[in-house]
Amino acid sequence: MKKNLFFVAMAAAAMTFGSCSKDADVPTEPMEAGTIEFSLSPNAGITRAAGGRDLYSEEALQKVTDMKVYAFKHNGTSYVYEQVSVLNAAGTTTTEPYFTVEWAEGTASKTYVVKPKFANGAKYKFLAVGLDAGKAAYANLTLTENSTKIEEVALAIANNAAAREAFAGISAETTINTTTGTKVAIELKRVVAGVLGYFVNIPEKVDAVTVKKVAVKLYTTQSASVNLSTKAGSGEVVSSETLMSLEVPTNATVNDGKYVFNQSLPDGVVTVANSLLGGVFTLPKAAPASGAYTLCVELQDASGAMLKNWNVKIDAKQTVDSDESKKLYSLLANNLYSIGKKVQSGTTTPEQPNEPDKPADLSKDQEIVITVNPAWDAMHDMELE
Repeated sequence: MKKNLFFVAMAAAAMTFGSCSKDADVPTEPMEAGTIEFSLSPNAGITRAAGGRDLYSEEALQKVTDMKVYAFKHNGTSYVYEQVSVLNAAGTTTTEPYFTVEWAEGTASKTYVVKPKFANGAKYKFLAVGLDAGKAAYANLTLTENSTKIEEVALAIANNAAAREAFAGISAETTINTTTGTKVAIELKRVVAGVLGYFVNIPEKVDAVTVKKVAVKLYTTQSASVNLSTKAGSGEVVSSETLMSLEVPTNATVNDGKYVFNQSLPDGVVTVANSLLGGVFTLPKAAPASGAYTLCVELQDASGAMLKNWNVKIDAKQTVDSDESKKLYSLLANNLYSIGKKVQSGTTTPEQPNEPDKPADLSKDQEIVITVNPAWDAMHDMELE
C-alpha cells in the first residue's frame, strides 16, 4: 500500500501540549487539482518510549505508529464504505481498502496529500484509526463495499487479547472538488477507557491469610468491541473481569504488619515507597443496571481468592449526587478512572501542577474514589468504600 499512494508530507500543527512533530514540514506549493489533503491529529501528547504505551500516570500521551483512513461515500441516505482508487507517481491506478498514512512514533499531527479517483461533487466522510505497537490486540475492521455504513464500524478485540490504546475520528461531510483540491481535517480521540491503580500500605495478612496480590476488578466481563461512531462497547471478552492484578514482590519484608518493598517498574517510572502501581486500557462498558459497584479492589491470596475488598465510588462532582450514580457508572471512551493519584510517571512531587502522589491506602476501611481525565475527555478520582 505504501508504495502505491502518492503521499506528500505537508505540515504538522503543534499540539496544545507544545510537542513538535518530527515530520513537520512547511507547505511551499498550492494544492494540486484532484488531490485530497488529510490533516490528522490524535488528541493527546506524544511519547517516544519503546513498544506499545503502558499506563502509569494521568498524563494524556499517545504512541500511535499505525494510521489508516477509510472512505465512506454518501449514497443518498447514508455513508457506505468504498475502497479507494489511487493514482500513484507512475501514473497507474491501484485499488486499496484504505489510505495508509506513514505515521512514525512521536508524531503529534501530520498533513498528507493523496490523489484518489473520486468524482467531482461526490460527498464523503472519512474514518481515521490510529493504533500503537500493540495493534495485534485488535482484529482488522470488518467492512463490505457499498454496504457497511460508517455508523456500523466497530473495532474488535482479537482472540480475547487485552485491550491496547486506540484512537479514531470521523471527518465532517466532505464534498470532493477535483479542480481546487479538497481538505479534510480529522481529530482522533481514544476509543478506550483507562483505569489506573496506585496503592500503598498493603497489609501482610487478612485474618491470618497472607496477602499476595492487589486486584482491580470489573463487575462483569470487559467489552469485546467498540463502535467507532457512538463509542459504545458491546460483546464480552471471556473471563476478563480482572482488569489488573498487581503482585507483592517476592522479596518484600514486613514492618508493623505492612509490606516493605520496591516494585519493579519501567525506567523513568517513580513511585512512593512501598506502593504498587499499574494501569490498563479497556473498551467502554455500560454501567450495571443495579446492585454491584462498577469497580472493586481486592486483596487476594496466592491463588487469587479474595481476602478483603473495597468498592470503588466515582467522585461526586462527575455524577448526579446520589449513592446509586456514585457506584453504578459507565467506563467511557477517552476517560481515565484513577484509583489513587499519580499525575506524572517520572516524579512523585510534580511542580506543575502541584499535586503530589496520593496512592490509595489499603490499611484503612474507606471509600475509594476514581478520577476521569479530560485530555482525556475527563479524569475521575475514585474513592474506596
